Amino acid sequence: MTPQAITLNFPLNFAILLKLNSEVLFGKREELLLRAYVPGIKIKKESIKRDGKPDLIIDYRFSKEQKILYKKKGIVIMDNWSAGVPVYFFHLIYSISHQLLLNKGHYAMHSVCVGKKNQWSLLLGHTGVGKSSSMIKLLSNYGFKLFSSNKTLVNFSSSSRLVASAGTQTVTYKNSDKKNLESLTEQGVGFVDRAACELFGKFLATNKKVKINSVYLIRLNPAVKEFVKLNEIESLVALFPFFFDHINSDIILFGGKDLYNGGTVVADIKKKVLRSLKKSLKYLNVYTLNGSLDFVCKIINEHHEDK
Repeated sequence: MTPQAITLNFPLNFAILLKLNSEVLFGKREELLLRAYVPGIKIKKESIKRDGKPDLIIDYRFSKEQKILYKKKGIVIMDNWSAGVPVYFFHLIYSISHQLLLNKGHYAMHSVCVGKKNQWSLLLGHTGVGKSSSMIKLLSNYGFKLFSSNKTLVNFSSSSRLVASAGTQTVTYKNSDKKNLESLTEQGVGFVDRAACELFGKFLATNKKVKINSVYLIRLNPAVKEFVKLNEIESLVALFPFFFDHINSDIILFGGKDLYNGGTVVADIKKKVLRSLKKSLKYLNVYTLNGSLDFVCKIINEHHEDK
């Protein structure tokens, strides 16, 4: 069998060499899902990066016995991918890149990043709060541009601004949301009970990086209307955990038979984030925003129109 060599390049010049046998299909679905979960990733179907030495090698080997082995400069995945690359693989790549970038002062936040009139906002919250639904409505009804759909890579500038430097522009959605995306995208690629797609170019931001002006901690709930600006302490408490994305750092493998440990965050990194975040709040407005989809999007749009 002729092996496949695929290079995954990440921000800050980090590269993973992925080795697959010829029987594994690595096509549009796999590329879309990597770009859906890993901010700033670039995929090349060829060997290694410029200097010929990857930072990490992931070697897939066909096996009926599922296991993950850790080598000095790589990982060996023993599994059967003949039916397709499993979803855990995309989460695994995210977790590996997340830990490396975190140690270098770049943080992958589980968020949507959208903008209008050179004002950029993060829609923040865990899975299921309504970030994607709000994003779709802001793009289709209010003329916003998308910088990041799911994971936004941020850092703090020398002037203490929170800056988004990369993101995920592939959109994943539940099959029940397909109708809402018809004007934004072409046919998606299915996986599990969801689909992934790329938006038409006119909806995407062309900026390489953007300064974040506002953060909205949103939750769609038609039974309430709540819009509150947080003070400094409330903002610190609300935002601080999202810089480490603990919920998505440990990856369940092989249907629960094993676990990839995403690692712990040392105290020095946490203190650095806290200091930087505190300084950045001079330029950053943080809100809780709960209500119906129409209410949430109307408030966000009004803020951008008023700037």
